[in-house]
Amino acid sequence: MAIAGLSEPLALGSVLLPNRVLLAPMSGVSDQVFRQLATRWGAGLAYSEMIASQELLRSSDLAARQATFASGNGIRALQLAGNEPEIMADAARCAVDLGAELIDINFGCPAKKVTRGYAGSALMRD
Repeated sequence: MAIAGLSEPLALGSVLLPNRVLLAPMSGVSDQVFRQLATRWGAGLAYSEMIASQELLRSSDLAARQATFASGNGIRALQLAGNEPEIMADAARCAVDLGAELIDINFGCPAKKVTRGYAGSALMRD
């Protein structure tokens, strides 16, 4: 059963998604292979795992793996977590240099590991 409207394109700024089926960023789940499968099977957009801004700037092995985009993997979208505007801006520029076309800032993660550092949903407090 098709849901009305999901197959219609969606514009996010200057990026045009082929449809409205989106894979959310999920830590430990939406790795490069999973994103490839999701786009192969029809997702219009598949986000990277949530990446800590500071880790991306430090070029940690984990952040580098999380930020890797495969060719032919559709729109390249990356989610950043953090709470320091300057560091997040630098990380966003780094992500664009790595090939990201869309940057998402995590405002919703309620995990204590994330909110303890005043990131994720803790950003909504202020």
